[in-house]
Amino acid sequence: MRIVFMGTPQFAVPSLKALIEAGHEVCGVFSQPDKPVGRHQNKLKPTPVKECALSYQAAGRDIPVYQPEKLRDGTALAILKELAPELIVVAAYGRILKTTGISGTDYLKSEGGPATTFNMGLCGLFATLFVAAVGGDLNGPTIGGIFTIVGFCSTGKHLRNIAPIMFGVVLGGFTKHWHVNQPSPLLALLFSTTLAPVAGEFGWIVGILAGFLHSSVALNVGIVYGGMNLYNNGFAGGIVAIFMVPVIHSIEDRRARARGEISL
Repeated sequence: MRIVFMGTPQFAVPSLKALIEAGHEVCGVFSQPDKPVGRHQNKLKPTPVKECALSYQAAGRDIPVYQPEKLRDGTALAILKELAPELIVVAAYGRILKTTGISGTDYLKSEGGPATTFNMGLCGLFATLFVAAVGGDLNGPTIGGIFTIVGFCSTGKHLRNIAPIMFGVVLGGFTKHWHVNQPSPLLALLFSTTLAPVAGEFGWIVGILAGFLHSSVALNVGIVYGGMNLYNNGFAGGIVAIFMVPVIHSIEDRRARARGEISL
């Protein structure tokens, strides 16, 4: 099969090797441009995928490497049309994991369909296994919560920013009078990922704290409106974010001022 491979990081190298060793015709490899390294940033380091392709070139395999600045410009599309592949394999999940997930993120637009679909499937599997691990039931509401995570994994959620939040909710279960596998806490576990951008922006420790706070707010916020609201978790997530984000920015600002740096 005639294949074009797209990838950059080390984790994509085994996939490229497997395609080549299986006898497929890899007619082109697309990777990110080489990045400057060293103290003076005057040396260019090839990506792991490019290094792999070059090693096969040295062994006599005809595997051209292309490094366009953007895949969606006319040059890259023209190359793809000329190569006329039967299949395009994309291994570019690493770039998604580096994003914060703040509003406006669109992985389908920035990373393409294959990487976005992979992220959605991986997070859906993670959420399902997480529910099973805590002893929760896979019923209608729970499955709906899992699919909500899957859907938003095209617009900002990924493993690195949802996992800390979910672990924070589990931690809450150890310190409060409820257990996380009960119906309401289980939904709070899944819908707490609305705070994923907080973990993406400020790190996993803040993410765990956000999940911990969310578990308490979501399970008690109904007192405010007599239970006449179906969106406890969305409302609770907003309250936690409104409280946490300004406080964290204030702390960072004070630290920056103490170091003599420019105010954030």
